[in-house]
Amino acid sequence: MNEYMQNREEKPTLHLDNRSKLYLTGVLNIHNFDDEVVTLTTKDGMLTVEGEDLHISTLSIENGKVEIEGRVNGLYFSDGKPKVKQGLFGRFGKGV
Repeated sequence: MNEYMQNREEKPTLHLDNRSKLYLTGVLNIHNFDDEVVTLTTKDGMLTVEGEDLHISTLSIENGKVEIEGRVNGLYFSDGKPKVKQGLFGRFGKGV
């Protein structure tokens, strides 16, 4: 086990290895993922990972650990709620 994959109670960490493997701790939830975008909640807020051929190689929400492989092009942090793509009817609200 590497030093950045320690206990979930410790501070959240992020380690990017050669833009091809991303190690995260402190992950609370994964909201959305596909081969271009992964959106998740960490103890420090929202994190959006953008890239190419992304896939989650390790997932342990119980321990707060996630590993993402593929070409990482960007990491975006925010304190708000995740932005999830909506379909056509989602734009019209609950009345449809």
